Amino acid sequence: MLTMASLATDNDVMEETARLLTRISKCFVFKVPSRGPLGYSAAQMKEHPVFSGSLEIHAKGREAAILVKREGKVYCMAPIRVGGAEAYEQCYDSSRYFALRIEDPKSKRTATIGLGFNAREES
Repeated sequence: MLTMASLATDNDVMEETARLLTRISKCFVFKVPSRGPLGYSAAQMKEHPVFSGSLEIHAKGREAAILVKREGKVYCMAPIRVGGAEAYEQCYDSSRYFALRIEDPKSKRTATIGLGFNAREES
C-alpha cells in the first residue's frame, strides 16, 4: 500500500510518495466544440465522441494529476497545481461532463478535451 510520505533514515527528511486517489473504470472522451458565452456544452460534446477509457487521479505532495487512459495506457494528463491554471471546467448543461485542460509533460503545450461519465457519483 502506498503511504503519503516515508521517513528518510539518513537525514530525517520527509520524502513524498505518489498516491492513487481514485480510479474510474469508464469515462468518455470527446472533441471539444468552441466555448460559448455560458461555457462548454455537454450536448455539443456528445456529437463528437473520440473513445471510451478510464480515469485516475494521482497526488504527490501539493500537486496532483488527472490521467486519462486508453486501453490501459496513459492517453493524456491534466496537472493540478496550487496556484496554477484550472484543470477542468464543468459543462453548464450537465453535472457529468467537463472540459479538461490537458498538458504535454515534455513541451508544456496545452489543449482541451471533453470528458464525460455514466454516473453523477463518478463525476
